[in-house]
Amino acid sequence: MGERQPGDTLPSRVPLVEIEVADALDTDSVGRLADLLDQALELRPQVCLVDLAGCSALSAAAINALMAMHLRSGRAGVRFALRSPSEKARRNLRLARVERVFEIVTDPDG
Repeated sequence: MGERQPGDTLPSRVPLVEIEVADALDTDSVGRLADLLDQALELRPQVCLVDLAGCSALSAAAINALMAMHLRSGRAGVRFALRSPSEKARRNLRLARVERVFEIVTDPDG
C-alpha cells in the first residue's frame, strides 16, 4: 500500500523555506535555530534561506549550526543561503573564515 508504483509522481517540493532571525544568535538561542533548520530540511524545500539582516550577534555555536545545515542541505539537494547578514554577523563569519563557504544573497527574493 505504501510502496511507490511505476508512474507514480513524487510529491512536489516546497519552493522556499525562510527563517528570519530578529535578534542575537548566541548559545542561548542556537538550540532553537538548530530545531528550525532541522524542520526546514524535513520539508525538502528547493531553497532554505536564513535572513540574518536583524541578527545583532552571531556566536561560534550558531556558525557551527549554519555550517552543519550547509553540509546537510547540500547532501539533500537543497539550496541553502544566508540573506543580508548584518555587519556584525558578516564580521563573525569573516573571523571564522567561513564567509565564502556560504551563499550570501542580498536580493529580497533570495
